[in-house]
Amino acid sequence: LAEQEIFPHVEKEWVKELKYFTLDEFSNKIVKAGKVKSNLKVEEISEQYNDDAFSPYDGELVRWADHLAAFLEAWNSIGNGIKSEELTASAQKLAEMYRKMPPLAIPLQSLYASFKL
Repeated sequence: LAEQEIFPHVEKEWVKELKYFTLDEFSNKIVKAGKVKSNLKVEEISEQYNDDAFSPYDGELVRWADHLAAFLEAWNSIGNGIKSEELTASAQKLAEMYRKMPPLAIPLQSLYASFKL
């Protein structure tokens, strides 16, 4: 859809960069010698490619932020009286998923634990 609806209206020299940031947005990736290298571990990016020359992209962090935004939207809706079984189940599933994760540099476990459903 983006190929038909968005990219034709964007300056041609920006399309490649837009695709880099919007396609496969949850994958850790870099650009090396003009080619996208994806499915990297966060440690690889941090240790080997942590330089603007590689356009490092932490897709896992983007996924975490996406999940947190969805959780907060559901939590806020539930708190304001918009409560459905699906909404509550979605929020609980996300919270439980992150509470069970091993410790990370970003303390997602305690962040989710601070919100009561």
